Amino acid sequence: MDDKFNPEKDYRRNSVDLSSFDLTPFKELFEQEDAEKEAAEKARLEKLEKEKADKEAMLRAQKEAELREKQKKEREAAEREAILKARREREEARRAAEKEKAAAEAARRAEEAAKHKEKMEGKQPEKAADNQSLDDFSSILNLKGLKGDSENSIEPVELTEEFFNYKPPMPSPKSAFHSAICAILIIAILAASGLAGYTYFFAGRDKKELSNTEYIGTSPDYQPYKKLEVHYPATKFPQFISDDMKAVYTQNNNSVGWLSIDDTPIDFPIVQYKDNARYLNAYNFYDKGARYGSPFMDFRCNPTALSKNTVIYAHHMNNKLFFGSLDKYENPDFYKNHPYINFQTLSGNCTFKVYAAFYATTETNVDAGFVFDYYNPNMNNENFKGYIELLNQYAIYTTDAGLDSSDKIITLSTCAHVYDDLRKGGVDTRFVVVGRLLRNGEKASKGKESVTEHNDYRRPQLWYDVNQKSNPYTASRKWKAIM
Repeated sequence: MDDKFNPEKDYRRNSVDLSSFDLTPFKELFEQEDAEKEAAEKARLEKLEKEKADKEAMLRAQKEAELREKQKKEREAAEREAILKARREREEARRAAEKEKAAAEAARRAEEAAKHKEKMEGKQPEKAADNQSLDDFSSILNLKGLKGDSENSIEPVELTEEFFNYKPPMPSPKSAFHSAICAILIIAILAASGLAGYTYFFAGRDKKELSNTEYIGTSPDYQPYKKLEVHYPATKFPQFISDDMKAVYTQNNNSVGWLSIDDTPIDFPIVQYKDNARYLNAYNFYDKGARYGSPFMDFRCNPTALSKNTVIYAHHMNNKLFFGSLDKYENPDFYKNHPYINFQTLSGNCTFKVYAAFYATTETNVDAGFVFDYYNPNMNNENFKGYIELLNQYAIYTTDAGLDSSDKIITLSTCAHVYDDLRKGGVDTRFVVVGRLLRNGEKASKGKESVTEHNDYRRPQLWYDVNQKSNPYTASRKWKAIM
């Protein structure tokens, strides 16, 4: 039997009578079989663990998505409620003002009536007639018809034939004196109302503007992140966010970066929303109502990878906040000392070198139907060549930064009034600064910066018409950014 044994055959222990054989020759085969089984079991367990982990990860992602959706709905509901509350408060304030006005008018008329009665009782008939004439005149002015919301509101005067055919009696010298006194009183009331309106609108506006210093600073010494403490400890940060942007992001998760220019008040966070309306004139950085909004990125821009054209808007404030100091770039000498724009995204720093500054109008009716679409972020390299050509036409000056079709740019845009005298009501105009992203291997270093000024830079057609000049750029009105 031993002579017939062949250890090369694939024997398995289940088919061999172990009591009749020496197992030594099979030891290696059995160990291999055990190793295969062990490896198979290990692979099975690892697969089960992976499936379990994948399932848990999927459930976590689903819960996080549900939580984000819930938080989004809560925020939207809160915003709607805030808007409704503001409307209710404005309506209540309006009604209260009308009631107060009606009450004051009633008191004034009562006082006038008492004085009139006293004069009628103690004066001569001629004077009584004069006073009656003034009383008739005030009724024609409808001073007795002011209406308020209170229960004691004055009923409106019915406009009868007497109103339209009224002819005041010829005044005596004494009645002329009384008329002059009334005219002076009316002028005084109108002046007081005008002063109150001015105080409400302009003084209130200044107060609003100054309130923005709570979060954007007022001097080059301002430390941008010092006052921004973690407001929402449970904030879920994007994976790529840098540590020094976390404080900004916790205050407002619509934050996309921080913009700064050396030695200027331009040193503040930038936000972005699904449209450009929210941060234009409605909400500040803390998402509280603010008539001057907050500096923001165009909703079409990519805030992480950066679009071909990263566009940022902000109001030109009289107290130099937001883009109130951007127009310093109108002077080429300012560029020479401030050639760089710094924009820190959530994930890293980007430096742009200023290439050009220019004015652009936003109304087609002032430039023969043309508007320079400088604010469109979606341009490819080929289309960008046409943009560079137009930019060079509009530029007050261009710099040694240079600009190629493969470059990426940043565009800072704010209001300007340089063409307001061209027509009654002004011309809606923007002052724009364009910077080029530093290329690979290029470093920011201040040296002897050079500029090329363009005295014959492109203006709107209305400017050439008013100044009776020929427009050399008439043929350059066909370029459009890719939509």
